Amino acid sequence: MKIELIRNDGWIEGKYFSERFQCELDVSAEITENISEEYVQRCVDAVEGFSDAMLDEICEAAKRYCLAFIRAEKDAQGDEYQVTEPYQSVTKDTPARELLHLVSFHSLVIDGIENEDLLYFRLSGGCDWEIEYGIEADFLDNQLFYLGSFEHVEADDDYYSSGKGMQWNYALTDEQITAPILAALGEIADLGSSGGVSDAEIDEAEQTLQLLFPKEYRAILRKYGSIDFFAHEWTGLGFDGYLNVVNMTQRERELNEALAEKLFVLEDAGIDGIIIAANEMGDVFQVQFDSCKQIHDSILAYLQWCLREK
Repeated sequence: MKIELIRNDGWIEGKYFSERFQCELDVSAEITENISEEYVQRCVDAVEGFSDAMLDEICEAAKRYCLAFIRAEKDAQGDEYQVTEPYQSVTKDTPARELLHLVSFHSLVIDGIENEDLLYFRLSGGCDWEIEYGIEADFLDNQLFYLGSFEHVEADDDYYSSGKGMQWNYALTDEQITAPILAALGEIADLGSSGGVSDAEIDEAEQTLQLLFPKEYRAILRKYGSIDFFAHEWTGLGFDGYLNVVNMTQRERELNEALAEKLFVLEDAGIDGIIIAANEMGDVFQVQFDSCKQIHDSILAYLQWCLREK
């Protein structure tokens, strides 16, 4: 589809009706050494040439984004949560293509990268669930690179592809995000496990504690229930008793004011009153008496530290 483009104060701009998304898109690209009208037209052609498989991938990512938003709403509202908006009816069983009715892209923004043979661009707009920050979908070399709230993601920034921000990049599946920690656990020869639990059991524990478990911890619960290795015993689900994450977290909340409301106990270090805790983002903390300090930025990093210190 050939579109009319104009140069305006350092920018290449245009507008066209997207047949692929059935909406009007404002096109903009800052003029650089690697960006020309021809490059912009190639990006437009790429959008209009999206395969059904790519459209499905975008919709699946949007569905993960929506479900995560709903989970956060349920956590924040607790027992007062009610379904009042159409998007709140989205479930794991909702066909992903239905999410197209809840998303409205309005901009195609084009960023050049050093290798001009590769296309990098983003679609941005609104979605029914996230009114304030909307939705952004970024594409690099005809692959969905990022989907989530509007962040103006850059192609050379690995924060959303391999760093901390992976958990907010819904272009990645939970399996892709949690694969590193499950692989690390799988290499422990004498790893003990109580047996994996269901998502329903995990959801119930979250509701009881009024928090959301980070994806790494959910993956451990789903596959192992709880784990022990060397001298470490991590909390889990699927059993009653001291090491049950709900029981231990509730107990420590009563005993220790330093254990913040949105922290859960990952491990009792068993020495000097030290408790290892984590928050909803996966940051890991050492809680001791009236002190609470962050010691790792992910549960995987804490696991790696445990393995080095064995």
